[in-house]
Amino acid sequence: MSASDKLVYFSQIEQGRQGQIMMKNLHTSEPQKGLWFAPHWWLIGQTANVLQLSTEVAYQLFRVLLSIIFLLCIALLSQRLLADPTERLLATTMVLFSSGWGWLWALVQPSLLANHTNLFLTTPVDIYLTEMAPLSNSQQSPLFILSHILLILIMYLFIRWRSHWQWQRYVIIAGLAFFLVVLHPYDLWIVAAVLFLWTLVKAGRGNYRFWLPYGYVLLGLAAGAIYVYAGLRSEIALSGWSAQNLVYSPPLYTYFIGLGLLLPLWLVGISEVRRRYPDNAWWLWMLIWSGSVWFLMYLPLDYNRRLTNAWQIPLGYVAYLGLRWLVQRGKNFVLQMIIIFVASTFLALGSFYSIYLPIKIISEYETDERFFQSDDLSQALSRLKSITTAKDVILASDADFGLMIPAYTGRRVYVGHKHQTVNFLTKNQLSDEFWSGVTGMERQNFLQQTGITYLVVLYDSDYSADYFLWLRSADYLESVVDNKTVAIYRVIK
Repeated sequence: MSASDKLVYFSQIEQGRQGQIMMKNLHTSEPQKGLWFAPHWWLIGQTANVLQLSTEVAYQLFRVLLSIIFLLCIALLSQRLLADPTERLLATTMVLFSSGWGWLWALVQPSLLANHTNLFLTTPVDIYLTEMAPLSNSQQSPLFILSHILLILIMYLFIRWRSHWQWQRYVIIAGLAFFLVVLHPYDLWIVAAVLFLWTLVKAGRGNYRFWLPYGYVLLGLAAGAIYVYAGLRSEIALSGWSAQNLVYSPPLYTYFIGLGLLLPLWLVGISEVRRRYPDNAWWLWMLIWSGSVWFLMYLPLDYNRRLTNAWQIPLGYVAYLGLRWLVQRGKNFVLQMIIIFVASTFLALGSFYSIYLPIKIISEYETDERFFQSDDLSQALSRLKSITTAKDVILASDADFGLMIPAYTGRRVYVGHKHQTVNFLTKNQLSDEFWSGVTGMERQNFLQQTGITYLVVLYDSDYSADYFLWLRSADYLESVVDNKTVAIYRVIK
């Protein structure tokens, strides 16, 4: 996850710390009602308050807690799929630690990682599509881990309760479906498609009683979708964000490379499911989920890449059967061990790389204020939070610095995250023009027209304090903070 995304989540935790469960998009200047229901960020923020934790520590704490819950869900699923404890352990290990061959691609062509223009078009998906695999997903936001938990839980309970449905269970599963869509709307398509196909197969075998519980799942999904749609229609700060958050699936070959050895093992595993578990409801689920994503991820949606969420879970289980079949073909113990060693090496190397890469990136940004704040900056942000209100709009001296302000003050900025700032390109250009050379009168008019009430300057190597000397002489500004790192000015007329 990039620093910019992390700071967006921090802004939501900050709102949670301030007691808000209906949240706003703080990365844009438009007035808002606050229609975004986000109990998970509220809970993290309130936990930080009660335990007197920093936002960063609370964020990491919930990552750990949710990862433990996720592992418990995986353990429950493994028990349903495989009877032998050793096999369950091996299959779970394969699901959690398998990876593709993107690491090899990155080592051969490291310049690809620096080319942000084509990063999402030519790079193997296992390098950046972190929500697809459990291990890389656990390194990301608590939201993504929670989405994996809910995806598994909804479909698990649907199949677990298939023979003993009661109205209380209908309510629970519909409620979980609603909650999932509100938190992570893209997953609606995964749950709806996978359970529809599972129910259809069962109906084709003469069992029609699953259509009613499926209807309750659809009811929960639909209620969540209506809520999200109503919010988008009512709040320009949300609809503008949605319109710019385009995440299309890349070419198919990037998935082939990104899945690596999982792909051929999965193909072998399909025949194993059909041969050894033809009537098993749990393996039918894994088969349908792992296969349907190939179609879901190219639906005509501008976020179809998101439909690979948690995909490696069913892929890994089915691929385990493929690996087991391959090992059993070994004529002797030595050959079997060679097969296991080679397969394990190629499956796991990418996982080690996914752990190494974030550490390497962070070590290269030890002076980046988005990762490591100086005392001057922390004090200035605390001061800014204390003197501003939710009505204020803040303009930062550059977009990267603008990302930090909502995260640590809970206040709106004129330019922040490029997806969440409504009309980002236009606003970013106007911001650059404001800082780089328009006249004093034009600057004052711009501030009045946009409703900006505070200016915040981060002094750095590109813009020294001398570059911003004009701020001290502007009669429409009042200095609030001015140290060697940060300057804050209030717009007074």
